[in-house]
Amino acid sequence: MSIDEARESNLDKLRAMTQELLLRDAGVRTEHTVLKVAIQAADLGVWVWSLDDGRCDLDDRMREMFGSEGHLFEMCLNPHVNRIRKSIEEHPADPDYMYPVRFRVHVPGSTGDDVVVEARGQLCTEEGAERRIVGVCRVIDSCHPGCLVPDKPVAE
Repeated sequence: MSIDEARESNLDKLRAMTQELLLRDAGVRTEHTVLKVAIQAADLGVWVWSLDDGRCDLDDRMREMFGSEGHLFEMCLNPHVNRIRKSIEEHPADPDYMYPVRFRVHVPGSTGDDVVVEARGQLCTEEGAERRIVGVCRVIDSCHPGCLVPDKPVAE
C-alpha cells in the first residue's frame, strides 16, 4: 500500500468515526430534549445528592419548591439518610432500584399551605466518581399550615 493509499484509508476511517460520533451526539441531544420536556410537563424538580460529602444540587424547579438555597430540601432528606444508606447496602448491584422518600413540609414564603412532597432517586455509581443519588421531586398534595414539620417523614 502506498503512502497516498494509506493516508486515504486513514481519512476514510476518521470520516466514519466522525460520522458515528455525530450520530451519537444527535441521539444524546434528542434524549436530553425528550427528558427536559417530560420533566417540565410533569412539573418535576431534579436534584443530585452526593452521598460522599452530603452536598445536594437542585435545579430551578427545586429552588422554586424549596426556596432559593434548597436547605429545606436537605433538611427533609436528613431523616431518611440512614434508611437510604441501608437500602443502598441491600441493593448494591441493582442499578434500577429507586429510593422513595415522601414528606410533608411548610415552605417559607410560599402560599402558606404545607405541601406533601414525593422524591424518588436512583443511585449513580460510575467507576472513580463520587456516589450520588439523582432524583426527581414533585408536590403531590397540600394541607393546612403546621400540620407536620419537615423533619417528620410521612409513612410510605
